[in-house]
Amino acid sequence: MILIRQLMAWLPVLFGLCFSIPALSASAPLRVITLSPHTTELVYAVGAGDLLVGTVESSDYPAEALELPRVGKGPTLSIEKIAALRPDLVFYWPSGNSPQLIEQLRQFGIRLEPSDPQGYEGVAADLRRIGKLLGKSEQGDRVANELLAGFSRLTETYQSRAPVKLFLEISHNPLISIGKGSFINQSVELCGGQNIFQDVGQGWPHVTLESILNRQPELIVTTDHNQQAFMAYWQQWADLQAVKNNRLYFIDPDLLVRQTPRLLTGATRLCEVLQQVRAGQ
Repeated sequence: MILIRQLMAWLPVLFGLCFSIPALSASAPLRVITLSPHTTELVYAVGAGDLLVGTVESSDYPAEALELPRVGKGPTLSIEKIAALRPDLVFYWPSGNSPQLIEQLRQFGIRLEPSDPQGYEGVAADLRRIGKLLGKSEQGDRVANELLAGFSRLTETYQSRAPVKLFLEISHNPLISIGKGSFINQSVELCGGQNIFQDVGQGWPHVTLESILNRQPELIVTTDHNQQAFMAYWQQWADLQAVKNNRLYFIDPDLLVRQTPRLLTGATRLCEVLQQVRAGQ
């Protein structure tokens, strides 16, 4: 009886998927859904934002994305809402979406494409791939080339400069930083920074206050939006070199953590902050 009730509950969804989702064709415009904010940005970046018919709650850039219908949050997406939007292509996020939900979408015959780029090279590759999938190859290639050229310029300008010991705080409570396995560490290194937790293989390690005090960063950068709490907390520890020299900075997490062309803006800001420390400002 339980199985029968479950099947009955899914009948409206199955019916909608079978009779509402248009077939892909070379001439018909695609109806696209993105299940992560970074993929929403990538679709807009290649000039295909007009094909989007739905996305997740956290898709907030560019401004046009705020007008899109929502299908839920990353871990709690609604198959019913996805089906109602009649997509013929869904970009999913392997690291952030439920594997069970993705498998259900696959079983219902929805065309799925993954997007989980790592670092700026991965973003460039995804821009090319998404551009090709959505009929925007020329713009996808152009934006990818601009991104790679921008990071190349940063590397040439900053990588060989004097190293600066940096603690990059992803979260304040609990304390989370970046290890060698994080793509953000790539930006730190090309800016000539020295991540105090680069010896940690894990991408996003939980760290202790004691370990930070022992490693004595010259600079602390946070991506936590609660800047007031950030400043108040670290100013308690006057023995830290970064605090003693008033080198506490905030960088918008969307510029460092979200895997989009805006990684270049975040890396540029990080390089500028490191240079200020070198200059004694």
